[in-house]
Amino acid sequence: MHDLMDHPKWRFIASTYESTIGYPLKPWQLLELVEANQDEQVIFAAIQDTRKAPRPSYYYLRAILTRCRAWGINTLSDYLADQQQHRALQNARWRRAAT
Repeated sequence: MHDLMDHPKWRFIASTYESTIGYPLKPWQLLELVEANQDEQVIFAAIQDTRKAPRPSYYYLRAILTRCRAWGINTLSDYLADQQQHRALQNARWRRAAT
């Protein structure tokens, strides 16, 4: 585990998580992120979305990243396109509900 924190990419992800969410990743959580082998830009975007959750947690982040893997969201552009599509669907539902 100590070797992971020696790698600049994973050290930066761990520090980004801590500064954004407010508490550090546990060693097993960081290891789980590493083993998932996802693009770090997708992880950073998911951390930002986790921050917006009513109760941000590692489990919320993991759910976002699990959904990304299941839906074939592998790059930041895929992630952003999915977010845009989600907002468009939500806006359409709100418009229908308002009429």
